[in-house]
Amino acid sequence: GGGFTTTGGGGTYTLFGVVPGTYVVQFEPDCVGTDFAEQWYKGALLESKATLVTVTAGKTTTGVNALLAASGEISGVVKAGSSPMASVCVSAFLAGSETVIANSESGAGGAFELLGLPAGSYDVFFDSCSGAGNWAPLWWQSSTSQSGAKAVAVTAGKDTAGIDPNLTVGGSISGTVKTLSGLPIPGVEVFAYPKGSGSPVGFAFSGTKGAYTIVGLPAGSYDVEFGNSGCDRGWIYAAQWWKTATSQSAATSVGVTVGHATTGINSAVVLAS
Repeated sequence: GGGFTTTGGGGTYTLFGVVPGTYVVQFEPDCVGTDFAEQWYKGALLESKATLVTVTAGKTTTGVNALLAASGEISGVVKAGSSPMASVCVSAFLAGSETVIANSESGAGGAFELLGLPAGSYDVFFDSCSGAGNWAPLWWQSSTSQSGAKAVAVTAGKDTAGIDPNLTVGGSISGTVKTLSGLPIPGVEVFAYPKGSGSPVGFAFSGTKGAYTIVGLPAGSYDVEFGNSGCDRGWIYAAQWWKTATSQSAATSVGVTVGHATTGINSAVVLAS
């Protein structure tokens, strides 16, 4: 149906071979660097706000133009205490929303840059990249939830610098997953949900000996679910909540303290019926 192309020297473009229908058109300046912000026709920041373009058989739909605005950026240095921290994932969300506009990762000196941002306000989130440490997730400035985040203002063509978080060691939950007869089960998904929440904030897979560890958890109470998954076995296990509950509402919550390992959260799972 759709297609893509790049602009020529005069900024013109033509998409050939487009099947008749209705489309959204995205203008992505990555091909020419990050000095301009991505946009959707007509001047929309989000795909959901784009003006639709109709293509008719045998005709050229003209005038689908864009006026790209200069992008801004957010930069800073990630530390834990006085030590710069590499391999921390950084994301810029539209303030108050779940929409991610840019991602980055801190380098060897802890520095990061979130590039190509349209002018506006952003919630900035810091978290351990996969397998890169046990740091508690953090929303700028020093919040464990997005609702408590301090929005960062971005101006077109400028760098909003000095977004320098200080991370703390997260808590962890660990245990083993076995069958009722005591055999270890690898490949079972284990999720940690803030007590009563429907969205997990951490997960892990059980290893070859059935052991798992969920790291990077802020202090609080969690409902732990032992999931399905059958990734390494030829069958599916029934979901179970700690402690031998069949629903989250009946789960026994697990307390987590920053910098502390909560151990012994074990499960004996059964085959799904």
